[in-house]
Amino acid sequence: MEGQGCVQKRVIVVAMDGSTEAESALQWFANNIYKKGDDVVVVHCLHHTAHYTMGSVWAPVDSQAIARAFEEESNHAAKVCSQLTNLLHKYEIVGKVMQLQGDPGHQIVTTAEECRASFIVVGCRGIGVIRRTVLGSVSDYIVHHSNIPVLLKMDRERCIQNRVVVIAMDGSTEAESALQWYAKNIYQKEDQVKVVYCLHHTSHYTMDPSHGGSGWNPFTTFWVANDTKTMAEKFEKESQNAAKVTSHIEKLLQKFEINGKVIRVQGDPGHAILTTAEECKATCIVIGSRGVGAFRRTVMGSVSDYILHHSNIPVLVYRH
Repeated sequence: MEGQGCVQKRVIVVAMDGSTEAESALQWFANNIYKKGDDVVVVHCLHHTAHYTMGSVWAPVDSQAIARAFEEESNHAAKVCSQLTNLLHKYEIVGKVMQLQGDPGHQIVTTAEECRASFIVVGCRGIGVIRRTVLGSVSDYIVHHSNIPVLLKMDRERCIQNRVVVIAMDGSTEAESALQWYAKNIYQKEDQVKVVYCLHHTSHYTMDPSHGGSGWNPFTTFWVANDTKTMAEKFEKESQNAAKVTSHIEKLLQKFEINGKVIRVQGDPGHAILTTAEECKATCIVIGSRGVGAFRRTVMGSVSDYILHHSNIPVLVYRH
């Protein structure tokens, strides 16, 4: 994604399926992100080819019945596209509507890449963990397969006059790239920017007198110490490192000409970031993602996934 932040004219792809969540995402985008001069492409995907199979238990064997079903869905898609055009006028957005066909997630990501989009906006219903893990969703697919930043609008509206933006930073290159991208593509001088850095070490240590020495215990998955002095030294080192990271983030804010402040929190990163965002009444959260594999996301989880699946406010994911 190198060089995307240098694009003068923003090309923004907004995924719409005719649902209230999608319309809410478009309205939120119009009120909080849209700028005059943006090239907005609203995409609606018609996906019916996989739903009808001759002789299957899901569909009749009558070819005419299948043809009628196809025609009905095509007519419905045309109506949705017409409604989307009206919504663009309603929210005073200059853009166009594109109708796609095929798997929605794949088609939206492909179209965004072909358009050289700056980012993708998509609504999310906030479905449960089991359904997300087993069945998946279009929004999850886009977040985990797009090489372009994705702004995920949750199904809850929050009306705020001035934008309060929480940016999660952990000292990684992904987080720094996300901050730089935000500065070049989203940041406005009126924004109240809160950069959150989380120090998380309290759950990694346990006293274990039975352990032969200090270090990592692969059987307990804890870092263990056989004396309080060793534990205190480890805590001190991590605290000193956190202070260095905080200082580095403050320099990055100056470098990218962002007027904001750094908030250092402690505890579970995902929970602490969400709590801080709620307390700040944030308009949205910006996070970087390492783009780990599906197995690691499902079994081990990640801070970005946790925030995506538990946040009640929009989340912008910058995938490194």
